[in-house]
Amino acid sequence: MKKSPRSAPSSESEDTRPFIRFNIEYVLTTFTVLL
Repeated sequence: MKKSPRSAPSSESEDTRPFIRFNIEYVLTTFTVLL
C-alpha cells in the first residue's frame, strides 16, 4: 500500500494524524517509564 508521496499527497496528510497520535502515546509511555 505504500507508494511515493508525490502520487498520493492526500493519503500522506491523512496518515499524519494517527502517526502524531501514536508518537504522543509513545512519548507519554517513555516519560512514565522514566519516572
